[in-house]
Amino acid sequence: MIKYSEIVKYKLTYIIKEMGESTELFVKNPGKGFTRNRKLTF
Repeated sequence: MIKYSEIVKYKLTYIIKEMGESTELFVKNPGKGFTRNRKLTF
């Protein structure tokens, strides 16, 4: 049986991944936002 915390973690990870694939929807300047190379991505 999967624990509730594992379900929440999975859903949160999935949502963040989906948002990362369409970052232009979440920034003011789509061409300029998130252009630096970082250890942590969007």
